[in-house]
Amino acid sequence: MEDAKEKRMKDAGYLISLIKKELDQRKNNDIKEFNITHQQLHVVMYLIHHNEEKIFQKDIESEMQISAATASGIIARLESNGFIKRTPLETDSRYKYLTPTKKAYEFKDIIISRCRKSEEAIFAGFKDEEKNMVLSYLERIYNNIKEN
Repeated sequence: MEDAKEKRMKDAGYLISLIKKELDQRKNNDIKEFNITHQQLHVVMYLIHHNEEKIFQKDIESEMQISAATASGIIARLESNGFIKRTPLETDSRYKYLTPTKKAYEFKDIIISRCRKSEEAIFAGFKDEEKNMVLSYLERIYNNIKEN
C-alpha cells in the first residue's frame, strides 16, 4: 500500500514544485557571494542578451511574467548593487530604459559557467536523446498549462 508521500511523488504538479524549489535554492546558493538572486540574475542576463535594444521595466515584467511591483523591486536592487543603470529616454524623460553596467558584463562569464554546471547536474546520467525528450516533455507540459 502506498503511503501519502509515495502518492505525492506521482503527482506531476507536486514534483514540478519540488524541482523548482530545489533549482531556485541551488541557483541562489551558487551566486549568493555576488549579492544577487537568480531572479535578479535573469534580468541582468536578459539585458546583456538584448543590449542593442532599449529595454524598459514593462519588458522585464513581460519576460519574467511578474508584477510591476516585483519588477520595480528587482530593478531597484540591481541598480543599487551596480549591475544595471536606468537612463531617461531622450524624447520623454519619464521613461527610463535599462542597461547592464561594466560590472554586469564582468559578472557574465562567471554566471554562465555556473549555470552550465547547474544544467549538467540536472541532466547527470542522461543521454543527449533523453535530455532532449525531457526538455520536449517539459515544454509540452508548460504549453498545456498555459493554454488551459
